[in-house]
Amino acid sequence: MEINENFIILRKGRFKEVDLWLKVLSPHFGLTTFFAFGGLVSKKRFCGCLDEFNLLYGKIEKSKRKEYLTLKESYLINKFIDLKQNSNKIGAIANITKFLEKIKITPDEYKQVFDLFVNFISIISKVSDISYFPLLFKANLIFNLGYLPLFSYCLHCKKPLLQKHKIVFFSFQEGGFFCVSCGLKKGLNFKLDSNIILFLKYISQSKPKDWIQIDINKTFQKACYEIVSRFIEYHLEISI
Repeated sequence: MEINENFIILRKGRFKEVDLWLKVLSPHFGLTTFFAFGGLVSKKRFCGCLDEFNLLYGKIEKSKRKEYLTLKESYLINKFIDLKQNSNKIGAIANITKFLEKIKITPDEYKQVFDLFVNFISIISKVSDISYFPLLFKANLIFNLGYLPLFSYCLHCKKPLLQKHKIVFFSFQEGGFFCVSCGLKKGLNFKLDSNIILFLKYISQSKPKDWIQIDINKTFQKACYEIVSRFIEYHLEISI
């Protein structure tokens, strides 16, 4: 079986004399490995484009026993040159890649994750300060994979949170927010400015191109990081 589609190379390595293995992300196969036989020498089939973080279009073939995937040929779409010249941006991509390798992504979610990842790379290749972009990527990803906190109302008394309350409590175990009264009764200790609810809700509905306009102060960034990291650690049992 052959499939033609876009994919992005995350890592690569050499095996035998002229062959390559490619760790890739694709909308059909997800996070997987392609084998490019003759990848080091065949300019006709690969056009010298099998480099890390290249976005490619290629022909992928499953072996008869479906034991591995072979990249038969490929064509370059984007090299993201600006990204590759910045070590911080390379580090951010490596961090995101490790995160994707830890979480469980179903086949129905492959295209969603691929599109978000490609948009993320496209944007960080164009901006200078990407310090909080990996955090926003992880938050957006998990929120849209079904791990979305309840933003609108107190989990206990069901009253709207944003109309009267300047301070809220967050429960990692229950995946949502509590008003001050209910939070104190439950003995919660993670207290936050209620504006963070609006911010996290915005991130869940946004795209990487929207993040360019965001200006997060250090206090707000720290609070967001703690919510997202502890939420992921509790519900996905992994660290970010």
